[in-house]
Amino acid sequence: MNCNICNIPMDHITADLYRCRRCELVSSQLKADPALYDKAYFEKYKRYAGTRRGKKINAFRWSWIKQHIDGGHILDYGSGANQFIHMNPNGTFRVTGYEINPFSEYYHADPPEYDAVVLWDVLEHVDNPVGLVRGFGAGWLFLTAPNCGGVKQFTTWRHYRPHEHVHHFNLKSIDALFRACGYQWRSLTFEEGSIRNPKNPGWLMTVAAQREGK
Repeated sequence: MNCNICNIPMDHITADLYRCRRCELVSSQLKADPALYDKAYFEKYKRYAGTRRGKKINAFRWSWIKQHIDGGHILDYGSGANQFIHMNPNGTFRVTGYEINPFSEYYHADPPEYDAVVLWDVLEHVDNPVGLVRGFGAGWLFLTAPNCGGVKQFTTWRHYRPHEHVHHFNLKSIDALFRACGYQWRSLTFEEGSIRNPKNPGWLMTVAAQREGK
């Protein structure tokens, strides 16, 4: 199989996983299964959003975004149970959701133009991340994704989920993705990782990128 970012052959490393020798993207040959995103999946994340940790995560996400932009229209792509949207601080931003889970109020919504896109725990689920990100015309991207840098045994890693997590990024491959799609890396934090997994905060990266020329 070829790398989604570099379009060169990848090396088989284990099970269904292959690694790009240039950008280090690790990808599964198994496609995402949309049937996973059912009512039970939606309800699970809805319950989590209501927990103390869930609220802390979304409060962090909003505070981090406000360090980069002070208003505008945001698309929450993969809005899940809409917990991020519902926490919109003081209505400072306009926020539209898009979700493939049919139990979401934003199921296959058709968003208008927007200034920024957020991808919270989304990019690893997408079969064609380059195609997705290139399709956004937004000036800013904000995302959280698992960071596979330093992982030795992928098949025992907590983020190894065949048919659900298709691509595994590290800092090098996420930078390569941005460059391939016309974005420049602006900032990185592992703060959300420290909230969700204090023993291994580096396993989750939160990244901001700005479109070149913006």
